[in-house]
Amino acid sequence: MKWSLGFLLLTASVVSTVAWQAQSNAKKAPVLSGNQWFNLSSSRKAPSPQTSGKVTLVHFWTFACSNCQANLPIYNRLFDRYKGQGLDFVGVHTPELSFEKNVENVQKAIAKEKIGWPVLIDNEGANWNRWGLHYWPTVFLVNAKGAIVFKWEGELNWNGQNGEWQLDAAIRRALGL
Repeated sequence: MKWSLGFLLLTASVVSTVAWQAQSNAKKAPVLSGNQWFNLSSSRKAPSPQTSGKVTLVHFWTFACSNCQANLPIYNRLFDRYKGQGLDFVGVHTPELSFEKNVENVQKAIAKEKIGWPVLIDNEGANWNRWGLHYWPTVFLVNAKGAIVFKWEGELNWNGQNGEWQLDAAIRRALGL
């Protein structure tokens, strides 16, 4: 019995240390570039997750992607839960299909999905490439020092995965809650 408890405590300590080391050695978030934004007021400058000093959720999406559509209500819940607690949100709309490049279609999708955070138009895929993406949707959590501390590719809760809970837990850790 003592051996089992000791082994569990040692295992928990190693896992905790590995998680801390992974977070402390996290990759710096790439720069976001582009001039076309939605939901960005004239009084607010474009978000910069790598230099803002704030925890930032960055999600890459496109409006015709069903997996992206499945994640949007989750992002809305997280946005409502953590606004005012130091969490910034940035959406990066990188189209896959030609009709998704039409910014009026993007604007309609933003209104339909009730997206209240800034959305950067990435029609040429410059940010997609800089961040090294392969799949829609992909979400990153960037800590206040500008390092990526969480990444999820695909639908957060697909097939019983608990990505929403994992993302929420990563946000709480990054915010110190």
